[in-house]
Amino acid sequence: MKHGFTQFPNLLFQAQDRLNISPTQMNVIVYLAEHWWESDRDPYPAKNRIATRMGKSPRQIQRYLTELEKAGLIERRARFNGKNGQINNAYSFRGLIEKLKAVEPEFAQEKQSKRARKDAKTEAALAEIRRITAELKTVEAYLAATPALEAVLASLRKR
Repeated sequence: MKHGFTQFPNLLFQAQDRLNISPTQMNVIVYLAEHWWESDRDPYPAKNRIATRMGKSPRQIQRYLTELEKAGLIERRARFNGKNGQINNAYSFRGLIEKLKAVEPEFAQEKQSKRARKDAKTEAALAEIRRITAELKTVEAYLAATPALEAVLASLRKR
C-alpha cells in the first residue's frame, strides 16, 4: 500500500460499544493514531487536517476531542514553539490503553466460553456419529443410516 496503513488492536473495535465510543469518536481516534509514528512520542495532528478529512468543522473536531478527553480515553498536551507560541496539541492514548487492558479479561472469558460451547457441540455430534456407526453391521444398515449421518455432519459444517 503506497499510502501506508495504521494498525489497531481488534479489542478496540470489539469493545467500542462497551467503552461508549461513538462512530465519530472512533473516526477521530483513527485519525489521531494515523499520526502516531513513534511509540515514545504522542501524535500531534492538526485539528484542521482531521476536520478536512472527516468533512467536519475544526470546532466539531474540538468537541469530539473534548468528549474523548472527558471520557478518559485521550489526554491532550499543549505543545509550544519558542517563537510562535502554541502549536498543534499532542494526544496521549494512555487512558484508552488502560481501559482496553481493563476490559480485555471479559472479552477473553467470552471468547473462551464461546469456544467451550462450540467444542461441546462438536463432541456431541461426534458421539452421535460414533453411536450410529457402531450400529452398522451391513451395507444396507449403512445406507439406511446415511441421512442421519449427513444431518449430523451438516450440523458440524455450520460451525
